[in-house]
Amino acid sequence: MLRRVAAPLWTALATTVALTLGVAAPAAASHKESRATDSAAVDAPLGVSLFEPVGPAQVARMAKGGVGYARFPLQWNFVEEKPGVYDFSYYDSFVLAAARARIDVLPVLIGTPSFIPHRDAAYPTAAAHLRSFAAFSRAAVQRYGPGGALWRDHPGQRNPVKTWQIWNEPNLRIYAPAGKPSPTSYRSLLFHGYNAIKAIDPASEIVAAAMAPAAPISDRLFLRQLINSKGVPSHLDSVAVHPYARTPDQSLTILRRFMRDLRSADIEDGGVWVSEIGWSSKGPASAFQTKNPAGQAAALRAVVERFRRRSEIALRGITWFSWRDNKPTITRPPTNDWTPYAGLFTFYGFPKPAWTTFTKLAGGQPGVGPLPKEPYPQLRRWPY
Repeated sequence: MLRRVAAPLWTALATTVALTLGVAAPAAASHKESRATDSAAVDAPLGVSLFEPVGPAQVARMAKGGVGYARFPLQWNFVEEKPGVYDFSYYDSFVLAAARARIDVLPVLIGTPSFIPHRDAAYPTAAAHLRSFAAFSRAAVQRYGPGGALWRDHPGQRNPVKTWQIWNEPNLRIYAPAGKPSPTSYRSLLFHGYNAIKAIDPASEIVAAAMAPAAPISDRLFLRQLINSKGVPSHLDSVAVHPYARTPDQSLTILRRFMRDLRSADIEDGGVWVSEIGWSSKGPASAFQTKNPAGQAAALRAVVERFRRRSEIALRGITWFSWRDNKPTITRPPTNDWTPYAGLFTFYGFPKPAWTTFTKLAGGQPGVGPLPKEPYPQLRRWPY
């Protein structure tokens, strides 16, 4: 858990984080050490963020490229379509494929079911609905955590989930109850998820949702109000940040500011995840994140090198958003949404220069050709 201390102990973080926080990132690092020739290449494991699960051939390509972990939305609304009935089959094959490939997974617990009144992708706030979220969280650990049913059914493919993130960017209106971001209401969700997961797996790592950098409540203000709320440090093991910016230097500035804010709250940190960072390779001209493919690759290299170079910032992982371009949503009037073009591969599966750059930084190999077409049921989407 995060603990308030009289004087922050940030200088000891680099040597204690692996012992303090479960097994996900250490497992990823040891996997890459066997392939990397430069020890610097395995500092701060590199992961990818997915819009949805992918098939085993894509997971194998991730493993070849040195991907240490995959962050993906484990959507409550897909698992519990009827109250009290849990069906994880949509995710099972992906989690098993990742286990076979020795890739850790970082599930984001998100997505309120339709039988609970809510708006957009917002989390619930009523006491009964929060208890339903806690029950879903317990069910997820009972499926994928240590001793989970999936591993009992597949004993030769065991890689239990040890790290769980509770929702995504709650300072955005789309994720906030009634479109009104609230650190207080998110704290309630966090407490319910934390207590439910720890009841099943006390050694698990619980990661708070990262905040969006441009939102009705700023990322800094939301975080300050959250971590100064009663009981929050004892209901967190790690914190996360999404340091999106125009340039890698500005991303580093955001990350360093984030760390200062934690210090100012007298928080002894168990770990910090960059759970999303990225730039697009094309997109609307008004999107400040837009770059050409070569520029995207250069930005990836620069931001990873800058993050790894800072000895005072010991990261649990750096997560590139995203693995593959998403099919753009057609909206009217046009938006400046850059996210469909942030992948390491195009929507049709062709590698971008950023993929080669990623593999070099991760100690892997890019492989040859496009991603295979797989019959995985890609019918559902992260609730952006």
